[in-house]
Amino acid sequence: MPLRLPLSDGKTRSMAQNNPLVALLDDLPTPLSRIEDYVVHWARVRPRGVACVDRGLSLTFAELAQCVERAARRLASDGVGEGDCVAVLAPPSVDYLVSFLATATLGATWLGLNPKYTAHELQHLIGDAKPRLVLVRPEIAGRDYRGDFNSFEDTLRATGARLRWLTQEPRCIVSPALSCGDDEVARQTRTLGVNIIAALVYTSGTTGAPKAAQLTHEGLIRAALVRAHVWNVDPLRLIHNVPINHVGGLGDLTCTALVAGERRYSWRSSQRRRRFQPSQVTRSPTGIKRRQCSKCV
Repeated sequence: MPLRLPLSDGKTRSMAQNNPLVALLDDLPTPLSRIEDYVVHWARVRPRGVACVDRGLSLTFAELAQCVERAARRLASDGVGEGDCVAVLAPPSVDYLVSFLATATLGATWLGLNPKYTAHELQHLIGDAKPRLVLVRPEIAGRDYRGDFNSFEDTLRATGARLRWLTQEPRCIVSPALSCGDDEVARQTRTLGVNIIAALVYTSGTTGAPKAAQLTHEGLIRAALVRAHVWNVDPLRLIHNVPINHVGGLGDLTCTALVAGERRYSWRSSQRRRRFQPSQVTRSPTGIKRRQCSKCV
């Protein structure tokens, strides 16, 4: 059944008939209930399809589903449950992807932390969001975060947050902090569906202290379905070159790749690009293009 706009009266219905967005929404497939449901779906429909690539290593949808399940058990063993918050500081990587989906699997809310945040900014967000668990890559681009987090141990203690380091091992695509043995915790890790908030995205704080915007499962999924439909490129490879705390990275890239698995969308980390120079793009006459949808013009 396609998506339908709620039309409450005749005037609204008449206006909608002339709106090309209504026709676009009618063409979309029925959304699944929660973002993590897409991993299970594609693991069943396309188990051998490549879901993501990171540091030269790849995961199929079946392998990604297994990693998410194991990570959910690990998070559950750390006390994460329905309605809790899990904060993650990492570059675009499979650790980020698995942590987001495992958090959703437990019915918890995920929060991305930008590696470029200052210690003061990190402290503010953690103090405000009060996560149950904070997962941190110890070193990113030459910066060691151990000292930053040690500087506000009081905040971590006051919020009751547990801190775990996302260490990396050669030939391991997922950090040991996001994995556990089958018998370590109970297998019952599925959400009850009470918490509809998938993630928190903080504002930049231009006019005051950064504030959290709540992103629902439904909102992320429907927006991703629209993007996949409008882009209409098959196959499409998405390079994740946006910080994980940004809605563009979480929504435009990650969620679009997840919902569009039937089109062989592949999620790729951009960690190997050590330094991005905007001038390299703007100098190119074809570097920036605006693509318009014929249905929306």
